[in-house]
Amino acid sequence: MQKAGGGAQPPVLSKRVFPMRKHSFFVVICGENFLWTGLLSFTIETEGGIFMQLHIRQKQDPVTLYLEGQKESYLARAAQETPFYEAYYMQCIESTVADGYEMFLLDFSRENYFRANVERLDLESGKRFFKLAGIHHTIRVVRRRKKQLDWEEMSAAMARVYELDEKERQMADILYRCASLYQSGFADLFARTTARYLFHTIEMTPQTLAFLLNFWYNSYSSFMASFVGYVPFHIRLQKASGS
Repeated sequence: MQKAGGGAQPPVLSKRVFPMRKHSFFVVICGENFLWTGLLSFTIETEGGIFMQLHIRQKQDPVTLYLEGQKESYLARAAQETPFYEAYYMQCIESTVADGYEMFLLDFSRENYFRANVERLDLESGKRFFKLAGIHHTIRVVRRRKKQLDWEEMSAAMARVYELDEKERQMADILYRCASLYQSGFADLFARTTARYLFHTIEMTPQTLAFLLNFWYNSYSSFMASFVGYVPFHIRLQKASGS
């Protein structure tokens, strides 16, 4: 298939198929480094079935550019960690990219904070999105498994994987202390931190705050379901420790 762009005309694919009513569909075709979008239309013919046309144009969406595009560097750093941290952060990174596609492109909820700011997504805010997910999921798992995991040790691995600077490490420590001392207030604080850190939003509506609260709850739940889907958590720890 010919790619659009560089002066080339968008391709038009035509084919005669069986009779049916007239329809039009918006089409998205994902490639390794690009995104095709187009309109698929069916026009009824009285004698010969229908005539189908597919008009396609190429567009690189910001999630492909700024999240998928830098995923490999995070995975490479995660691969240098011990087996448990390697597996944990590799799954976290993959889940973050999936969250990015859903939140920035596919979810049209009225109060979707991410979709509302998709035009502001760039390389640096993409990095901050990865870091927020890493910090949130690390805090949640250490708080839940505090007898098995150590915050100082795991947060050091997190800082290496996500290349946290000193201020970001301090932010993570403050959020962890909040989760430890004032657990009921952690989710609210993290949602507000997300808005301020990611796109420098100071004020937001109660509905947007509720959306962010719900997003992080679902993000961690879906990530952890994938992480322990085939190998239970305690088995992963046992294998990693060699016991």
